[in-house]
Amino acid sequence: MRINDKAVTFVTGLVLLLGVGTFAHMGDELFAPRVNTTEIAKAEMDYIPTTDLTPGPQMPAIKQEPDTLNIAQILPDRATEISDFAFVRSVQSASVLVKPQVYGTFIIDPVQIDCSLSLSAKSLRGARIQLGLIAPCHKNKIATIMHAGLRFNEIVDNSGKISIIIPVLSDPANIEVSFADGTSKSITTPVKDLSSIQRTIIAWSGRNAIQLKVDETAYDSSQDKQISAQNARSYKESYVHGGGYLTSLGNIIIEDGNFIQVYSIDNPNDIFVDFSIVLDNPNNSCGGRFSLDTVQYTADMGAQSASNNISIRNCSTKNESIVLKNMLRNLIVAQRN
Repeated sequence: MRINDKAVTFVTGLVLLLGVGTFAHMGDELFAPRVNTTEIAKAEMDYIPTTDLTPGPQMPAIKQEPDTLNIAQILPDRATEISDFAFVRSVQSASVLVKPQVYGTFIIDPVQIDCSLSLSAKSLRGARIQLGLIAPCHKNKIATIMHAGLRFNEIVDNSGKISIIIPVLSDPANIEVSFADGTSKSITTPVKDLSSIQRTIIAWSGRNAIQLKVDETAYDSSQDKQISAQNARSYKESYVHGGGYLTSLGNIIIEDGNFIQVYSIDNPNDIFVDFSIVLDNPNNSCGGRFSLDTVQYTADMGAQSASNNISIRNCSTKNESIVLKNMLRNLIVAQRN
């Protein structure tokens, strides 16, 4: 029995000894400092940010390397580097230059305009032509319109157009339109009723205010039949009530322009008319000379024209109108039977 007790005591001591050694070994692990085995993953950067910043005097330019993101300038004595990232503490303030945003400019090609002239001519009763002009590149410009050796000036409106009715002297009638820059175009069109029309025309240029006055009193003695630019009578009135009508061509606001006045009458075989030419502002021509053209048209004789040089010598202080009596015989278009 004593031997067994000793054996038990030995085994128990051995077990206790082994247990204490193990506990001591585990205790070393419990109290020993742990080693940081955590790895910081390296960031793979496929996108490299760029900047338009210009290096300032206090911030040198930083060269960007592929797959590396430099957050700021590294100060050697104040930085702690971990992996590929640098944390910086700086006592210097950075200045940033902000460039204004620049927007692209769209260049739009201007629409090409066709500057060619367009003419149209419509034949009307009474040997008249309705002329239409389209001149898109000559808005508010002066146009010269010519027919049968006569010319007058009109102004193109804001839409680049002119529409005007012209008494003509030939069949077919040719009308030409031109501008000061040399642009021109002509058109030819047939004419109605020219064989039954007689016309008297005066044409002049410059600042002279000239009027063709027609006295039709002998045609109808019961009424005062004085026709002038102020009492011109229309073609329709002439057609319905008889007698002639007066057409003025040329825009009077044009200085030194060309002007025409046309007296027309249909079938005047039994009608006598008396013409006179009146110069309303003779002082404008006092001491000078100007030219006045006259045209007489009849179906059997065609157009007969004459050019007259006129000089005003005796000027009135009242600037009274002057009747040019020496021109009358060139202006008779109807004879007494």
